[in-house]
Amino acid sequence: MALFFDGVNQYATVTNAAMNLDNGAIGIKYKFESKASDFHYLISTGALSATNTNIFYTASANEISINRNGTYSTKVTMPADFADGSTEYLLLLEKDTANLYFWYCKAGGTAVRTYIGSLVGGNATLGQSQTWYFMSRGDISADRFSKGTLSQVVKLDEISVGTLSSAFVEALANGTVANTADVTYRIVFPLDEGTGTTATDDIIGATLTTFNNPSWTGAPTVTPISFTGTIPNQAFTAGDVVDVDLAAGRYSGTETPFTYSNVGTALTGTGLSITSAGRLQGTATEAAVTGVIMRGTDTATNTANSNAFNVTVNAAAQVPQGTVTIGTITVTDTTATVPFSYDGSDQTGFEFRFDGGSALTVPTNPLEFSSLTPETPYTVEVRAVNATGPGAWSAVGNFTTDATPVVTATFVSEPLKDTTGELNSLLANEPLDYVALYDPVTHGLVLVATGLSTDANGQFTVTDAALTAAVNYKADWKLTSQAMGRMPAKAAV
Repeated sequence: MALFFDGVNQYATVTNAAMNLDNGAIGIKYKFESKASDFHYLISTGALSATNTNIFYTASANEISINRNGTYSTKVTMPADFADGSTEYLLLLEKDTANLYFWYCKAGGTAVRTYIGSLVGGNATLGQSQTWYFMSRGDISADRFSKGTLSQVVKLDEISVGTLSSAFVEALANGTVANTADVTYRIVFPLDEGTGTTATDDIIGATLTTFNNPSWTGAPTVTPISFTGTIPNQAFTAGDVVDVDLAAGRYSGTETPFTYSNVGTALTGTGLSITSAGRLQGTATEAAVTGVIMRGTDTATNTANSNAFNVTVNAAAQVPQGTVTIGTITVTDTTATVPFSYDGSDQTGFEFRFDGGSALTVPTNPLEFSSLTPETPYTVEVRAVNATGPGAWSAVGNFTTDATPVVTATFVSEPLKDTTGELNSLLANEPLDYVALYDPVTHGLVLVATGLSTDANGQFTVTDAALTAAVNYKADWKLTSQAMGRMPAKAAV
């Protein structure tokens, strides 16, 4: 229940010695509603003066002011959901020795404290008249009434200085009324009577009296927590840092704040958890879980379960995991052919490294190398690659190029004959002391061959790298048993 004040002439008062504010706080729970005039006096001990205290809201500026004969210039800008009249706020004036502070906080919100200033006259008591006015200024001045709903009036005493904390104010905004070791509730009007012109507090029986018939309103509609919509399946990659709000837009109800938990399949192995704020958080590890259910619980212990959904964490993308094997390498003196194979299918291509150089893209398999140096050792390595990166290099393939092949030419003589005396016989199968071949142009000696013999046709043959095919040579020769002979130039083949 609550009291609605029309902002025209309705107000309430409490007169009691316990209302004097030494060290402690006095406050209300109030939901603003706009009216034609700008000023809404909320808490007052009388007309504006050096001894009276007034707390009022200026709607056009959206500011709360605390006035003690104009001493306090600090003004507090209020949140938008206070100014638009959508949300009830706890408003408190705290006196801590000679200092004044103003607090505001909504249910489920964070308490905000603002220093107002030092109290004129030192450590004086506020409210010496023992009467406090609510929803109007204490002199009942026209256009100084507040419009809106008043659901609670409270007076607190602090056992020791400086003990009113943010946590305490937030608990009070959430509806908790319980003494602590440092703060005592002296008077609490929950305004739950529902009829009449007076209300009685829960502590000492003090009376709050209403004037000009502010109306009692029914208790706010209580809507238990409910779930609507669908939480979709959640998919991640191993190593992802996850922070997903699963609750936003899916849970509703008036008994806030809500807390959340997983009442379905545990998220074992995923590295993730559902927090009390309804967020899926953690660093993902490879696993798959089906049937996760998030439960929301409101402050009245009502619960609502989500749909069952899955959480899947896929393996992180990997570089190729297979092995490259280099096959049998074939070489010449200046070329090499290098085949290779791969035992996987996770590659998009290959790279090679020749003789320890930079990695290059493989154009073909087998690899073909040319313009190499004869009789020189070389190395080659091959690796698979994909979009994630390169795999491991193969074992080193070692090879050495061949020597440069020797090119020879062959000189075959004309048949040799014995022309001494009357003879003209063929010199077949005769041993030769030597054969000398000359360049017919320069007459330079090209080579001397020994250990030769003529064949059955009386011819001798010289094969040597010093000879060049299709080049004419002149030959001197000597039989072991005869003098030297000479024949005309003849081309080597």
